[in-house]
Amino acid sequence: MVRVRSVGRICHFCWSCIPHQLSEVRLDLYDRRFDVYARTLDFYHALLAWQPTDLEKSSHSLRDSPELGASQKAFIKAKQEALFLFAADSGIQEHLEKIHEDSIGIIGAKRDLFPNLSG
Repeated sequence: MVRVRSVGRICHFCWSCIPHQLSEVRLDLYDRRFDVYARTLDFYHALLAWQPTDLEKSSHSLRDSPELGASQKAFIKAKQEALFLFAADSGIQEHLEKIHEDSIGIIGAKRDLFPNLSG
């Protein structure tokens, strides 16, 4: 009889922990999703503020812009993590891929096209 009560108490304790564990999982998922958003926003702001140096214009690298380079790497990592954090039908992956493609065009335009425009 004592063993049955002990097993019953253990089962009750374990069962009562489930809602707490589920809320921790939800919070962790939220934190990870928010981190994807934050890294995307950081990349966006770094891209807006970036002005290519003369060396970057001639070499096609981001060596002189460590902030943009670091935020771009963080964004690419966030884009890959989003594959596991968001449902496939959410559209998040497609939006992040579009942002990445557009950013390549913006970097190229700022580095190659805009300096050659007169006016």
